[in-house]
Amino acid sequence: MKKSIVFLFLMLFLFPNTYSQTPDTAWTKAYHRGADVCQWLEETSDGGFIMAGYSRISGATWSDILLVRVNNTGDVLWTNTCENPTHGANANCVKEDYNSGFVIAGVINHSATLRNAWIIKTDNYGDTLWTYTYGDNRNAEAFNISCTSDSGYIITGFKYIPGKSGDVFLLKLDHNGEFEWEQTFGGSSYQEGYIVQQTTDGGYMVAGSDDVWGRGYDYLLIKTDTSGIFEWSKTYGGNQYDHCTSAQQTYDGGYILFGRSDSHYPNSDLAVKTNSMGDTLWTKIFRRSAHDIGWSVDQTTDSGFIFGGYTNNPAKLDDFWFVRTNADGDTLWMKSVGYGGDQRGYCVLQTGDGGYILAGTSHQASSLGEDFYVVKLQASFTGINNSHIIPNVLNLRQNYPNPFDKSTKISWSQAVPAKIILKVYDFSGREISLLVNQAMLPGNHEVVFNTAGLAPGIYLYQIQINGLAESKKMILIK
Repeated sequence: MKKSIVFLFLMLFLFPNTYSQTPDTAWTKAYHRGADVCQWLEETSDGGFIMAGYSRISGATWSDILLVRVNNTGDVLWTNTCENPTHGANANCVKEDYNSGFVIAGVINHSATLRNAWIIKTDNYGDTLWTYTYGDNRNAEAFNISCTSDSGYIITGFKYIPGKSGDVFLLKLDHNGEFEWEQTFGGSSYQEGYIVQQTTDGGYMVAGSDDVWGRGYDYLLIKTDTSGIFEWSKTYGGNQYDHCTSAQQTYDGGYILFGRSDSHYPNSDLAVKTNSMGDTLWTKIFRRSAHDIGWSVDQTTDSGFIFGGYTNNPAKLDDFWFVRTNADGDTLWMKSVGYGGDQRGYCVLQTGDGGYILAGTSHQASSLGEDFYVVKLQASFTGINNSHIIPNVLNLRQNYPNPFDKSTKISWSQAVPAKIILKVYDFSGREISLLVNQAMLPGNHEVVFNTAGLAPGIYLYQIQINGLAESKKMILIK
């Protein structure tokens, strides 16, 4: 009992922004070029966001990859396209590359059935620096990409194998986009990889779906070593359609998987939490209406989760849908946001200011096409005022590199003179290191966090200024 009380105190100290009610909407934005579908959103190191998807302008034969960069209030900084000169292209994922610029995982569409995985590296303004095409005989699509601790990239997706149906592929490129290695995983069934992440042991996790013939899809989780060599896999689901579209490693070394499920209720959302070996700890079904599609999950800094997707509103159209839970998957609040027409959410995040953001697509019945659409929610706090850290006062950036092994750099900028406290904590809430505890002048600042003697895992670093706090996650690997 005493240990539980101490842990609760540490969690309240480390995460003073305790959530108590459904947050208000901070802003919504739509971005229009043509027929536009947003597939992915990522928070950038300056506190803004990068979005990727595809766009087809009126009269065009093919779609182009569309990138939209916005600031923290959703105002456009720039837009850019990545075009294949002879065929259409779609982006499924974009990540900020802390070497500078962005990396994109997508597909070149030669026809309705023939396609190549397409990896693109851009500069900070979305201009293409290099591309990499994957898939013999036009038979592959890249769904997800992550930066690795050696400054390279890991990609997953689907690859058609003649005579075997589809397999998951795992592709490793170096920082110049040069091939290093690939692995494929599959059996007699059809399998797809939707999410890839470097894990705290230096290996990789791939999550996706496994089409079990005659029964429907199951969630699929694959774990590999540092070279992509298979270690183990697990499937989750019932006897109907269970389609996993989002996953990540959690603070405790386990995994969270999320997507759509028909096994318990038709058109519902299923979350599965596992331990580090993929054994199920709990499952949760979220259902607001007769038609819910779960699409994305992100672990929050209090060890809970934010889930996103879309749901029917009373007019039988689709709205963005948020579900916030605690660490055990118990629902704290749900919120739907829509304004007529169809809004379908595909990528959700907890943002650096403690709020939440969901990006996807809006289709208005009166319009000629679809728009990128984004909903930003405020944070809902007790104990600390909703003003928290305002981005024009202090901007805490993502550490670089991340993941990392021996050391990593933590940087921030501040607009006012103030005392800065910067600490690192492990998952249990134990303070690992006090990096800064002094008055600092306005400007850009950076410290190095050395990891000698620390176990691999997910750590949090928290900055405090004028009684307000902001935290970010970082991954230490072996």
